[in-house]
Amino acid sequence: YSGNKQIEAAMRYILNKYKKYEFLPITKIYDTSNRTIFSSIDNDGNLIYSATNSEILIYDIKQGCYLSPINIRDNIFVEYELSFDGNYILASQDNDCLLINLNDKSILTKFEAKKIDDLIKDRYSHLISYATISNDNKIVATLSDRYLCLWDSSTGKIIHFIDTQISNSNISAKFSNNNSKLVIFGNKTALLIDSNTGEIIQTINTEYKINTALLSLDGTILIISSNNKIMTYKCNTGQMINCFDFGFTAIDAYCIDEHLTALIGNDNNIYTISNILNYPYVSTITSKTPITN
Repeated sequence: YSGNKQIEAAMRYILNKYKKYEFLPITKIYDTSNRTIFSSIDNDGNLIYSATNSEILIYDIKQGCYLSPINIRDNIFVEYELSFDGNYILASQDNDCLLINLNDKSILTKFEAKKIDDLIKDRYSHLISYATISNDNKIVATLSDRYLCLWDSSTGKIIHFIDTQISNSNISAKFSNNNSKLVIFGNKTALLIDSNTGEIIQTINTEYKINTALLSLDGTILIISSNNKIMTYKCNTGQMINCFDFGFTAIDAYCIDEHLTALIGNDNNIYTISNILNYPYVSTITSKTPITN
């Protein structure tokens, strides 16, 4: 837990290690003295990363002590994302993103919002509202208003610049597991983008606001949650496959494997859905406190 948040990586660790759905007993409470806005556990289950606005704390579970923190006091960061392999953390705020190497605690690359302003060349400042990194750590995607930038993670140069035409500040992005595609969603629109070329492959419009969207592990199926419905689409044609009304609104979703999807509901439940393409079977994990991600 980080504050009131349950973290995806911690859930993934439990699923991978124990191969069953159950909550483990609380073994230790970590007091960081400052408000924690992010926490995650590495894939080996040895280190816990927690972050405040100004530093990243590292706790060694086996040794039972904190290691030297990563100090980023020159900036105040509000969003963090742990890379898929657990080697990097992407820290973001309005004006920049930093890609931090957790092995040597160095800042690997800086992504500056000023470079986005230089491309758009209007009278507004376009701040970074969202950032995510591909599973192979090669591409960083940032969103500024309706503009998507794909950056080379090693050089900090913009590879592709896309006007999504989604006029909503609350838009998000997720890479496919093989990093070949990226889904952008906001308001009532989802865009499927080729992350290698920056080309928009498909545009999906829905009747109601899209709460979350994600791609299947093989990148062939797009899954969208809108209102109380879960809809699946073929990525190559944009054709809807199925639409199911589960009676709850999913606020976030993750593909666990090719047969199982986990959805976080707005009703304190985590739903795991088997066989989502055909005849889905739903199991439920209930939390006593609200789950946000």
